[in-house]
Amino acid sequence: MNPDSNTDSIRLQQANLAYTIRQVQVTDATALQHNFWIDRSFENSRSHLQRVVHAHHHQRGLGIVAEHNTNQALLAYGQIMYLGRCFEIGDLIVDEAIRSHGIGTAIIQHLAEVTRKISNLPIEIGVTSSNIRALALYQRLGFEIRYQRQLQLDNGEETILYLLYVN
Repeated sequence: MNPDSNTDSIRLQQANLAYTIRQVQVTDATALQHNFWIDRSFENSRSHLQRVVHAHHHQRGLGIVAEHNTNQALLAYGQIMYLGRCFEIGDLIVDEAIRSHGIGTAIIQHLAEVTRKISNLPIEIGVTSSNIRALALYQRLGFEIRYQRQLQLDNGEETILYLLYVN
C-alpha cells in the first residue's frame, strides 16, 4: 500500500472547503487525539498510529487524513487494515461541523482504490444499525450488508452491521 503522494492525492473543492487527503504520520497523533480521539490518551493515539504506519510498510494497512489546504487542520481520519480474509475500513471520523461535504466519501473511495491496487480481497466496513446516515453512504458506495453482531459498546448493547465490498 504505497500511494504516490503526487498521483494519488485527492484534491476536492466542495462548499468552499479545499482539502487534501494524505497518508497519516505518527506526528498527527496530537491533532487526532485533540480533535477526534478525546477519550484516548496521547500515548494510546501515538501507539495506534505507529501500528498503522508499520502496517503500511508491510502493505497490510493504510491510514489517511483529510487536511485543510489553508491552515493544515485535520478534518477527518480513516484507515484500512488487513484482517486475513479481507481488508477492513475502520476508525472513519469526519469533523462534525463539515459532515455532508463529501470528505467521508472521498476517504472511503481513496482507501478502496489503494487497496484494489494491491489486492482483490473484499473490503469490509462496520456500522451501528442506528447510524442511518453512515449506512446509507456505505450502501451508496456499493457495500452490501453481509452479517450482523450484537456488541457491548459504551452506550450498551448495539447491533453492528458488517458490509462488504467485493473488488
